[in-house]
Formats: sequence, structure tokens, C-alpha cells
Amino acid sequence: MKIFIKRVAGIEIPKQGTPDSVGFDLIANQEPIIEGDFLEFPMENLKLYKSISYIQYHTGVFINPQEEKKGKSINQYFSIITPRSSISKKNLMLKNGIGTLDRDYTGEIIVRMQYVAQPEDLFQIPEGGWTRTYIRINWDKIYIKGNSIAQLIILPQIPVEWELVDKLPETKRG
Repeated sequence: MKIFIKRVAGIEIPKQGTPDSVGFDLIANQEPIIEGDFLEFPMENLKLYKSISYIQYHTGVFINPQEEKKGKSINQYFSIITPRSSISKKNLMLKNGIGTLDRDYTGEIIVRMQYVAQPEDLFQIPEGGWTRTYIRINWDKIYIKGNSIAQLIILPQIPVEWELVDKLPETKRG
């Protein structure tokens, strides 16, 4: 099967970790973009967040899996983005669990992660008689530019035909 990939300056073509790997590593080609509501404390060079919506990673990768013609049949493909196994070493998880790239999507593959704050990331600051909790991102626990951030997996799209019936066939499970 052939996958067209758009020529972009600085692109890292997704690669398999080993010949038997199912997924292709997606690399962050920019520093992460942190979307959230933050406060800066310039005197302490500290950036604290009231909330973090997501951390976004650009890959610079634009793809278009090509259909294959085999005799009278045509095989079509789509892609999914899954977490890397090493994500367990980070304070991150894919924002949408698994990302689906329809075969007609040809925009940049952008990966959004949810930051999972740990107790040591939380700061409490007294404000007007009460205490507000803020989050500090632990940069050792997120991906940065040049890191493999997710897996791209290419799958066949199976044509489906829906049929309305009055009763489903019996099964052992019921």
C-alpha cells in the first residue's frame, strides 16, 4: 500500500520502531502549545495554570492513504492515532482517547494531550481570605519538540451494509 505524504520543511516521516511494529512514530516538530488559563509570576519565573484545556503537538505530517485495486476489489484505508506505550512515564493521555483520521482528511496531524496533574504539581495560594489551587506543569513529564508523541496506525476500511430486521439471529450469549 502507498501513503502520500506532503513535502513540508523539517518533516520527519513517521517510522516504525522495529520492522514488526504496528504503529509509526509521530514526532513533535514544534514545542508544545499549552492551552489554558494561566497566571505568571515573573519574580519567581513561574507559570501557574488555573486550568489546562489541553497540550497540543504539531507534527508537520499531512498524509493521504491511497486505495489499492486488487482484481475487482478496492481496498481503502484510514488511520488512527494511539498513545505510545511510554506515555505511562508521562503525565499525559490522549485528549480524545484514540484519534480517527478519515481517509479524506488531508490536514496536518495534530495531537492533543490532557495533562494529568500530580499532587506535586499543585500549588495553593491564599487569595482574599480563601485559598486557590493552581497547576504547575512538570516539563520532565510531558513531550517536547523532537520527541515521539504518538503512534499512527493504518487500517483497512471495511464496507458496511446496514439491514433493518425485526429480530436478530439467536446466539449462545443472548
